[in-house]
Amino acid sequence: MQIPDFMTESGASTFTDFTERDLKATLSHALRWVAVMGAAGVAVTWVAAGWQSAVLFFVGAAIAATGLYESQRLMLAVLSRFNEGRQGKPVAGMLVWFFLRLIFAGVVLYVSLRSLEGSVYALCAGLGLAVVALTIESIRLLRAWTL
Repeated sequence: MQIPDFMTESGASTFTDFTERDLKATLSHALRWVAVMGAAGVAVTWVAAGWQSAVLFFVGAAIAATGLYESQRLMLAVLSRFNEGRQGKPVAGMLVWFFLRLIFAGVVLYVSLRSLEGSVYALCAGLGLAVVALTIESIRLLRAWTL
């Protein structure tokens, strides 16, 4: 696991030292957390509640992962535009894809809930993986800044 630069430099331990590269690394780590917890959660859910609940958990985890990925792309585009002015990445196209992904996620959620007889709690647990992963990464960042 690669540690962001501000966590390894001896004098860089404040929020002002947080760069776009560090943001990308942090969100990439969160995405990996979602993947690992998603794989483990699918296995546990399959054993505990059956294959339909495991599929719902997977759908939730996939939506959480794509949400993190799209948010990362959008944040980096906005930051590059903010830092570089008009020469930054165009944001309009990313906004369109961001909202299309939201609509697609809503359709997938609807179809999954209507067609599978699994547990809604498994779906919610899968969706919550992004929050758990971002919390883990936030705690890591806070520890790096306070130590």
